[in-house]
Amino acid sequence: MPMRGSLICCPRFLRYSCSHTHSPNCMTQPAAAPESKVVVLELDHVSVCGSSLDTLRQAFTDVGMTPDFGGPHGNGVTQMALVGFDDGTYLELIAPIKAA
Repeated sequence: MPMRGSLICCPRFLRYSCSHTHSPNCMTQPAAAPESKVVVLELDHVSVCGSSLDTLRQAFTDVGMTPDFGGPHGNGVTQMALVGFDDGTYLELIAPIKAA
């Protein structure tokens, strides 16, 4: 199994308050900002599904991301190809073995 990469999100929102008296500091003084929270998301892979694996592979190849054919899934219904990255994460392209 590939190693997991990490993505760190740190949303920062500032709310400004302004009284109707139009003080000189109206838009320059932030109101109490909510505390920043750090959310760590671990990314293993992202699946991209379509009706034709050949079409998906060609589309990714056209933009410089050449997928490796991975073969059929154990369910016998779908097949996949992979675009791997240095950190161990990957894109999994999935399509039916036979077009429906």
